[in-house]
Amino acid sequence: MKIATLLFLSVLLPLTELVHAQDDRQLTKQFQREFSSSPRRPRTPEERQRALALLAEVDSAEVAKVLVEAAGGVGEEIAAVEARRAGIQAEIAELIEGQESAKRRVLPAPKLERYNELRALDDQSRNELDGLRELLGAVRDRIATLRSPGALAWLVDDALADRRLDLSVKLAIARAAGTAEGLDLADVIAGLPRARDPGQVLALIDAVALRGPAAREAVPQLVARLKDADGRIRERAAQALAKLAAPEGIAPMIDLLERERGTAQKRIAAALEILTGQQFGTQVGSWRAWFAAEGAAVLAGDRPLGQGRPSQRSDTERGYYFDIPQDGKSMVYIIDASGSMAKEIEMQVPGTSTGIRLTTRLAACKEELIRALGTLPRDTYFNVIWYSDLPYIYDARMQRADEKTIAAAQEWVRKLSPAGSTNIHDALQMAFTLTGQGAKDKNYELAVDMIFLLTDGSPTKPDGSLDSTDKILVAVREWNPLKRVTIHTIGIGGELNAPFLEQLARENGGEFRQK
Repeated sequence: MKIATLLFLSVLLPLTELVHAQDDRQLTKQFQREFSSSPRRPRTPEERQRALALLAEVDSAEVAKVLVEAAGGVGEEIAAVEARRAGIQAEIAELIEGQESAKRRVLPAPKLERYNELRALDDQSRNELDGLRELLGAVRDRIATLRSPGALAWLVDDALADRRLDLSVKLAIARAAGTAEGLDLADVIAGLPRARDPGQVLALIDAVALRGPAAREAVPQLVARLKDADGRIRERAAQALAKLAAPEGIAPMIDLLERERGTAQKRIAAALEILTGQQFGTQVGSWRAWFAAEGAAVLAGDRPLGQGRPSQRSDTERGYYFDIPQDGKSMVYIIDASGSMAKEIEMQVPGTSTGIRLTTRLAACKEELIRALGTLPRDTYFNVIWYSDLPYIYDARMQRADEKTIAAAQEWVRKLSPAGSTNIHDALQMAFTLTGQGAKDKNYELAVDMIFLLTDGSPTKPDGSLDSTDKILVAVREWNPLKRVTIHTIGIGGELNAPFLEQLARENGGEFRQK
């Protein structure tokens, strides 16, 4: 009886697996049909989200493949809509050239008709982008929940090695690999020395970091990556060593701290503070003195590690902008020039404790920006964006902070006048275009590492209607996937959306100030 039962089960189990495989194939084909969208058969993001629900209960290599393919397709759609919208906005800017700050723009009838048509198209494309970004986030979140051995093996061995795959999708794979108990960590660690694509390396580092001290075998590989040519990889390796509580990482991280500059240096210092529990900020000499005195005990395991907190300590000599250190290498100042910036505000007279003067919000902010630009060291780069219903940039390229360029930028700022709405979304997008849109562009490494966003109100769309702060946050997460661009926020007056500004700064490693 027992033998007969075993024979029956030996036949039944493969049949069961075959049925499951057939079910998976049927579901994935149905998903592909209902998820795909084309000009001939367009589908709304809501319809495509419902299609994604078809795969909620299935987990296999086949499912992993169609999800990664879907994420790639949505990413291409986003890029196409962004390009189309950039063309629309360029034509709008051309139509209103010379009237950017006008309270009422006057255009001949044919141009006015085209202007209104473009405004409608711009609004339509922005709504399309919002929906696609949320859809892509949902697909990535589903990838991150895959747990079957077949799915994980394909994701780690094949998908991560695909150079065409967007970094944000690779980071979702890292979440899957780093939190799946069934995946052999040794397979992930073994991939680190062989990986050549930066996105693959970053994802493997993240997967290891999610395992914490259990991934101590990866420490030598992470220490080696502290010398990587790619700054993103150096930072991520240092942050992973902090999460692994690895004492072997301290000395090479101090060496890295000495080599880095700008916000990268601050992030390495924060990783050291988390790892060691000490708070010396970017003071390399203090770190070396401490390690010379305490290093032996730390390496012997006599000190708790990985439990510290970053101090946010800044030792900058680069001046301040609204009391926030200007300690980036390349900084973009985004200043609100909407109509409400014409309101009066009481400001303290510099150099006094009680002197108060009455001025407008924009005048006060221009004065502060002109002063702050004048304090920039000559080895830094900068740019300025002002925005109302559309954003406008001082120069298409980042400018070195020499005497001539600073004086020209200060004069440009002096001429700003208030008008229009508060289009924060597009102003931020313009700033991130300078960075190369996150990790999607080779220029991301060097162009911008710090943004200062100033506003006196809640974000609006170009037509003046309220914008969704949630959708702006989603967009910034797309533009800044590794949080390598620090965003500081400054609020002027009492009519702003402080919770939004606080969250935007917090999610991107910055500080919020309200004046």
